[in-house]
Amino acid sequence: MKISCQYNNAVFIHADGVMHRCCYIPADTYKPIDRKTYDTHLMLNQYNVSDTHNLLKLPAGSIIELSKTSEFFEALEESWKDDRPPTVCVKNCGIKTSGHDIDDT
Repeated sequence: MKISCQYNNAVFIHADGVMHRCCYIPADTYKPIDRKTYDTHLMLNQYNVSDTHNLLKLPAGSIIELSKTSEFFEALEESWKDDRPPTVCVKNCGIKTSGHDIDDT
């Protein structure tokens, strides 16, 4: 599955102050953990994004540094090269690479 990120090099700041790659990722955090959201929850917890990317808890100007050198963002983009990128990315920014429709399962 190829990913064509709709937020290419942009950031999204959620109402709770956490900076994300896009609005789709934090949307998954408010959904129950199931097979469609599990990988999003896992990655956010692995990088402790609720603290490490919370602009309300970080020094002024952190948004500039985080947008350039975020381990979370780098890992997310690296995952797009894998056979199974995060479901949230596939569902919202996946593009067809064959005659089959995007698999939303």
